[in-house]
Amino acid sequence: MKKGQGLPLNTIVIAIIVIVVLVAVIVFFTGGFGKIFAGTKGFESATQTDVVGIQTKCSQLCIQAQSISDPKKWNSTAYCKQVNTKDWEGDGKIDSGIKPAGAGPCKESNGDYKCCWEFPISTSCSASIGGQSLSESECNK
Repeated sequence: MKKGQGLPLNTIVIAIIVIVVLVAVIVFFTGGFGKIFAGTKGFESATQTDVVGIQTKCSQLCIQAQSISDPKKWNSTAYCKQVNTKDWEGDGKIDSGIKPAGAGPCKESNGDYKCCWEFPISTSCSASIGGQSLSESECNK
């Protein structure tokens, strides 16, 4: 066999890389990655717009809580009691049995029930009422 006949090895390697990239681009644009990575959803199910809306609501509840005159009533404010229900886990359903909506002060929770101060909402609130410093940590008392 004469030199120069056939394809050089680097041409074959480049052709294989181009084909793999082309297939990846086609799968990406046809939404195939969504099916491949469907089980890896986390906080994406609760959209950023959802989170911002809940943060705004929690900020308003904080302002209301800061206006109370008796520090003993802090943990009964709407800020402390508000339970924010969304599909935070991204499993397509709202979990039941973890934290019933509206039942007492919002405790640190898991699943689809989140307090205003929990991630991803992360809206903290503090006040000085009657010489006493109050924050979300007093909500759980």
